[in-house]
Amino acid sequence: MATSEVPGGSARAVRERVTSPEELRRAVPGSAAAAVTSLQGRSAVRRILNRADDRLLVVVGPCSLNDRDSTLEYAERLKGVAEDLSDDVFVVMRAYVEKPRTSFGWPGLAHAPDLLGPPDPERGIRLARSILADITGLGLPVAVEWLTVFGPAYFEDLVSWGCIGARTVEDPTHRSMAGALAMPIGMKNRTDGAIDVAVSAIRVAEREQALLTLAPDGSAAVTRTAGNPDCHLVLRGGSSGPNHHPSAVRGALRLLHAAGLPGRLLVDASHDNCAKDHELQRAVAEGIGRQVGAGNTAIRGVMLESFLLAGRQDVAAGVPLVRGRSVTDACMGWPATVEVLTELARAARARRSRRIRPRAGLTVPAGVAGTPASAAVALVRTGIFDSYVVYERAGTWTVAGGSQATVTLDADRIRVRHGGDESSRPWRSRPLACLGETLAELPIPDWTVYGWLTFEVAHLINGRRDLAGPGDLGHLVVPRAEVRFDSSGTTVVHADARLRDRIRAVLVGAAPESPPRPRTVDLDHTGEWYRQAVASAVREIDRGSFRKVVLSRSVPVDVEVDLLRTYLRGRADNTPARSFLLDLGGRRALGFCPETILEADRDGTVSTQPLAGTRPFGRGREEDRRLCAELLDDPKEVYEHIVSAKVAYDELRRVCTPGTVTVTDLMTVKPRGTVQHLGSRVRGELGADRSSWDALEAVFPAVTGSGIPKAAACEYISRTEPEPRGLYAGAVLTATQDGGLDAGLVLRSLFEEGGRRWLRAGAGIVSSSDPEREYEETCQKLRSIASALSG
Repeated sequence: MATSEVPGGSARAVRERVTSPEELRRAVPGSAAAAVTSLQGRSAVRRILNRADDRLLVVVGPCSLNDRDSTLEYAERLKGVAEDLSDDVFVVMRAYVEKPRTSFGWPGLAHAPDLLGPPDPERGIRLARSILADITGLGLPVAVEWLTVFGPAYFEDLVSWGCIGARTVEDPTHRSMAGALAMPIGMKNRTDGAIDVAVSAIRVAEREQALLTLAPDGSAAVTRTAGNPDCHLVLRGGSSGPNHHPSAVRGALRLLHAAGLPGRLLVDASHDNCAKDHELQRAVAEGIGRQVGAGNTAIRGVMLESFLLAGRQDVAAGVPLVRGRSVTDACMGWPATVEVLTELARAARARRSRRIRPRAGLTVPAGVAGTPASAAVALVRTGIFDSYVVYERAGTWTVAGGSQATVTLDADRIRVRHGGDESSRPWRSRPLACLGETLAELPIPDWTVYGWLTFEVAHLINGRRDLAGPGDLGHLVVPRAEVRFDSSGTTVVHADARLRDRIRAVLVGAAPESPPRPRTVDLDHTGEWYRQAVASAVREIDRGSFRKVVLSRSVPVDVEVDLLRTYLRGRADNTPARSFLLDLGGRRALGFCPETILEADRDGTVSTQPLAGTRPFGRGREEDRRLCAELLDDPKEVYEHIVSAKVAYDELRRVCTPGTVTVTDLMTVKPRGTVQHLGSRVRGELGADRSSWDALEAVFPAVTGSGIPKAAACEYISRTEPEPRGLYAGAVLTATQDGGLDAGLVLRSLFEEGGRRWLRAGAGIVSSSDPEREYEETCQKLRSIASALSG
């Protein structure tokens, strides 16, 4: 080993060259199986943290590794138990090769491979890497505590979960290191029990980092990263006492929410949570399990210290070590470990059963209240619900009435009202992802939400809160009742017994709708302004400000209109992808969505349906065919559609598994009421660490209602159109606890708010746009709803 004196340093300091990370990985390579284990382990942990996987994460293993043979025997045993319990828990082996010390003590295998010998990092890192490679080669993912900024260069490729410990969580370098690591990182509370320090560490690690690290060749390097979104809290107790009990968990969640962080954490059953008494660790773990089994979804995982034999042993010269017993903190023995893991698996199953409890339905014979649409309207007309959303999807109309819980989003916070309680949290840089995380924490089994998002949510996604305006930008409810209407009849899917009886009574006794009384409006209102706005937008496009922008105009409806009759009349004349009727959060609206912004199945399949390119429809078979052919042959319309489909494709690629995003039904013509559009379907499979809310955030707002690039187009819309859009070009949606989400694009709609009623329509502006042609397109779209206005 080459040595040299440290220039300008003490005579006692000698520099020794050690193997570079690149050399070590060549000398001690991980197998292909080890690489797969590591990556799949990270993905599984991310899914558990993000609630895409309802299993419980368990990080379990010796306090520290000190020899190969006992470690691998333990790993082989643990692998078998992990496979047996894999439906309910995901096991990651604790394999710590570095040990933090408050004062003196053995620094861990990577630094001192001989327990009583001098430090030998050169040999230590080789031994540590070989053991980690052997464990992951068995198919068992591993967890480590990161103590030095150089450690990841040697071991990161083999690790699925990492920890920043109680002694280093306040250190700026360790926080930056956590932000640069390619795995989920747990931040432990400080040794005195302070949780706010760990919360601050999470926030720092989420941000952009520039960290001095070790390059593969051993030279110094700067690692730059956008931050780590998978950092989370670990409660390990402290000198002030344990923090595993329910009130401590609730207090930790309040701190996380106040910081705008997801309500997710692991609870360590060892260390100060069991007063460092290994015999109490089982009781602590059982208490954590009871919280999980009772439905606590914030506890995403548990940490345990366990080895082949219970207890610990001192290391002394001339005294042989007992194989399989810890040389640092005392651990549970193997029999107790199996029993605790089995109990935690049972708790995870109990939590799952609470959230997917089947709900009894009540069926009303078909035809009791007319067609499915008229039956849904008849139900809401009775006034049985103080608020409602009617949502049509694939031939089924669902009435979501009343509210068990309400979740709202504004420019700064997300608010939750449930059971008389109200809480709020600031959202971070990803408002819709944070909205999804908040919903996942609702203490309501098997929830389904309905509601709306305004177009101005786009400004939040684009980092322009200043453009979003005051008031709620999103409003979602878990309804008191869900009633579904289709051709086979009516089913009360969810309601208490008393409400179900009332619903059946009003459906059986519902009177037919009286004939509509047509209303007319002036569609030319704002026409001259719109032509000028189109001309200005074309000039901006020619200057390179953006490639496409969708500008819209409003038409006031100054006559009395019955929204329910208008909905039924309009639905008879339209062929929408989705339709809706709502009275929710101070807004009343009805509409016929020409496309879906996002469709997400619980199995992770997602798709979006961009429409762009328009011609009139409904002028007779021959004329409609002629206009269809003209549409397919118009370079301006084809260009507008192709660039829109490309945007949707690129957006889904950001959140989907590589290679799964495809375009189907390219440029098929979709009749939508008084117009026909070019449409395509873009679909993919969500990445393992992504949710349907991540996908919605990726594609919102729809390119059909915004422009290209979206951020520039949205900013231009904000300063060009005379008033905020509100629901127009936003979404009406429904989402389920198991990951399903369906969002319709709000375009062909009638809006009512604050004593005003209005229609709104827009057109896609590109460089070749003609102001008169775009104005006429808005008139064609307005007619699809204006012709249905009824008193």
